[in-house]
Amino acid sequence: MMYSFSSHPREPDYQFGEESDDDVEEGAGADSNDHGANGVDVNVSDDDDGDDDVLLFENGVDYLADNNDGEQESIDASPQTVDDLRALTVNDLKAMLAARGLLKQGNKEELIQRILNPQDVDFKSKPTREQWKTSKAKAFLIKLLMDTTSDIHWKTPEEVWKSSEWFQQYPKHRFVDNMKNIKKALEDKGRVIEEDIKLISEELAALNFSNVTKRGHPHWHTHSAKKLLAEDLLQGRNVNMKPKEFHVTRPEFEEFPLRVFRGHIYQEQRKQREMPLKIAKRNKLAQKKYEQEVEAEAVRWHEACRSRTAR
Repeated sequence: MMYSFSSHPREPDYQFGEESDDDVEEGAGADSNDHGANGVDVNVSDDDDGDDDVLLFENGVDYLADNNDGEQESIDASPQTVDDLRALTVNDLKAMLAARGLLKQGNKEELIQRILNPQDVDFKSKPTREQWKTSKAKAFLIKLLMDTTSDIHWKTPEEVWKSSEWFQQYPKHRFVDNMKNIKKALEDKGRVIEEDIKLISEELAALNFSNVTKRGHPHWHTHSAKKLLAEDLLQGRNVNMKPKEFHVTRPEFEEFPLRVFRGHIYQEQRKQREMPLKIAKRNKLAQKKYEQEVEAEAVRWHEACRSRTAR
């Protein structure tokens, strides 16, 4: 096995969270005057950062060997023919695949074909997860925190993180911080709501509400005629009818003067015409599904807590 010098030092391309599968052969010297186990001269170059980098060339593949931890990383792969690649070891092929971000599973021929003709499925894919601010995990956490009977109030943030796979999608230290922030925000919001309710109750108690307006007819927004009108217009019961005729179809409508009732007819027709019903229905279904998933996870979580407590 022949080694030769690489004429240009290269910076290692660090991949955080991944470990190299290949180790440098023992015997690669750390001094420029030393020789390797196979009688190979090893060149050591000093980078600006003061670290010594060992540059090797093996079977047509450049490697950068780090003296500190003994790891080597494939930098460039010059063999491009089947015969050249077959002359390499499986570890060499895996190093080339790792450098290109390709999967390393399979026999030698599969590795060679993946190097020569990579497909989309051959590239490493990272699992995707929802953004925390719009995730079901966050909604689930808020639901648990707002439930005063939930066991979550007796657990530490670390224990809560371990209690659900939804939470474990996110780094523990970030989840702990997020939980503390949400808990504080809910407590602050609760205090504000309590103060608002108290102020509103005091103001309402000081007011004398009348069942009729200054003009002597009922309040439309609290009257049953408002809901009945919306339903009748939606069903088309006013078709081919003038407002005067439609006015006498229900006793609730007749509690309002025709002039006032006619205005509410036009207002409701405009509302129903301009409202994007299909979009609203779609959003409603999506929200319902979202809430059902959160509710199902909440049920599973509570059952798991009770099961562990019973042991």
